[in-house]
Amino acid sequence: MSNLSPDFVLPENFCANPQEAWTIPARFYTDQNAFEHEKENVFAKSWICVAHSSELANANDYVTREIIGESIVL
Repeated sequence: MSNLSPDFVLPENFCANPQEAWTIPARFYTDQNAFEHEKENVFAKSWICVAHSSELANANDYVTREIIGESIVL
């Protein structure tokens, strides 16, 4: 269930025809609720590359990352 207000729900026909496509409203780029929604429904459910093998090439190599607010150590 979405915690976004109806103002942040895209219409069903959004980008249905690329020739008639339009951009999303500017508030989608800066609104904290929209960001929280994307963190949970896009990034938390997808594979995310956090390091290249060259960064972990040697024994005892490690990297730290922060991904959507979570600290990760590889």
